Amino acid sequence: MFSPKKSILLILAAAPLFATAVDYAAEGKLWWAHIQFLADDRLQGRNIGTPEFAMAVDFVAGRFQKIGLKRAGTAGYLQPIQFVARTLMPEQSSLALIRDGKEEPLALGADANLNARADLAPKLEAPMVFVGYGLVIPEAHWDELKSQRRRAPRWRRARRLKVNAAQFCIMRKR
Repeated sequence: MFSPKKSILLILAAAPLFATAVDYAAEGKLWWAHIQFLADDRLQGRNIGTPEFAMAVDFVAGRFQKIGLKRAGTAGYLQPIQFVARTLMPEQSSLALIRDGKEEPLALGADANLNARADLAPKLEAPMVFVGYGLVIPEAHWDELKSQRRRAPRWRRARRLKVNAAQFCIMRKR
């Protein structure tokens, strides 16, 4: 049972919660202004080590300072680390499928892609098996790998992938 005293105490205790109403429209506009700046074409993608990246860093650090966040980095809000940037050199790279001893070239970008996120082997020739996306969803009775488990040895003998990948690496410190 509620007594009048308990009701009044409950109302007084909850009053501060209602006193600080948030203006969600203003918060949304502020958030959108941040997105517009960081996504603006003037920042040209904010690639690491570029002047545009530095502009984005300064913008975010300024916002952190404005809202009173405590600096915790080794350089204010920043923690300098070393980045490795790799770029694939398509004119010196190639992909080909080998079927029944015949080489079938693949066009980079149109037929296949190489990713230079890690060191690539300069040359590679390996067996391959196409398994779709490798999805296994038991509740939907979907298993793209099931049929490949039985056929893999036959496919491995029939198809191979040949890769020549050229890349260069740049170390950048920010």
